[in-house]
Amino acid sequence: MFYLYITVARLIETLYQIPESDDDDFANISVGPNIARSPTHELDEYLHRPVDNTKEPLKWWVQHSEVYPDLSRMAMDFLSIPGELAIHQ
Repeated sequence: MFYLYITVARLIETLYQIPESDDDDFANISVGPNIARSPTHELDEYLHRPVDNTKEPLKWWVQHSEVYPDLSRMAMDFLSIPGELAIHQ
């Protein structure tokens, strides 16, 4: 499961490269209380959260989709992949 977290973290960092602003005048402008968070901030917040032991991870992600919108969409995509049974001979 830890490997999944590392993989998701790397995927988010790769997909959502947010360029840093050289112009400090515009970097700190706040337009209201619903400012979009960066996906890397969302991931950091999730990784610093205490671990919830759940037997239904899809349900957990649906319940937390407002707190972690990007991560929940990724997790639901990943967790909805049907498992396969591999028979070793």
